Amino acid sequence: MRLLLPDNFYAKIFSYLFPSLSERDISYYPSASLGRFLDEDKADLALIPSMDLLTYPSFFVSSRAAVSFDGALSNSYFYFLKQIRMVKEVFLRGDVSKNEAILTKIIFSEQFDSNVDIVLDSKPFDLNSKNYLVCGDENLRTGNYDAGLSMADQVSDLIDAPYVNYILVSKEQEILKEFTKGITGLDKFLEDNFEVITKKLDYSQSALQNIKENINSIYFDMTENEKKALTDLIRLPYFTGLMEDIHDINFVD
Repeated sequence: MRLLLPDNFYAKIFSYLFPSLSERDISYYPSASLGRFLDEDKADLALIPSMDLLTYPSFFVSSRAAVSFDGALSNSYFYFLKQIRMVKEVFLRGDVSKNEAILTKIIFSEQFDSNVDIVLDSKPFDLNSKNYLVCGDENLRTGNYDAGLSMADQVSDLIDAPYVNYILVSKEQEILKEFTKGITGLDKFLEDNFEVITKKLDYSQSALQNIKENINSIYFDMTENEKKALTDLIRLPYFTGLMEDIHDINFVD
């Protein structure tokens, strides 16, 4: 089966949790393009940003596997200027998707009572000049995450549940069923095999050690808790007035 993944650490870990996958089955692309590529039949399955369901509500969503967070670990981190009272702009950089654009607006509105402008940024990273949200592996490569604020933690506070960042989807229900058939205990498998899996990946020892120490805040199993969290998450834009429509999720066991 052909699987599309975002090009980040957590998606690479995700791929190793499915022994039947080989490298030739997987293609990595920017997060923002994954839903569109799946919709264009360029693959059988994709691990897409959860907010892409607002654009593709007919996609079938796995009830068995996802990428979720509920603590200090995150795929995206906020970095704020030290001497600033009110944030007016947030510059998004890295592997930006609909999740970061929409949820940043909601976080600042609901958590900080602030209406921020979202600006896509491709200039050199400068912590002394801008407020940022950095998405993806740039956080791990630079080691700046120690100075950042976990976006996942902020989202979890909003919905009082884990932040379901990426979801496994397909346009075909049977393909999704076949791919995830018999899959259980992904979180336990990662805990038991973390060193073996991460030896295959090119990341610094300090970044890997930080992830290992906080591994209990990453979830690859999609339980009833994550299913409810995902439902609450994609309804946030509706309840906060950013979207006019609300959709049910086509979960597949």
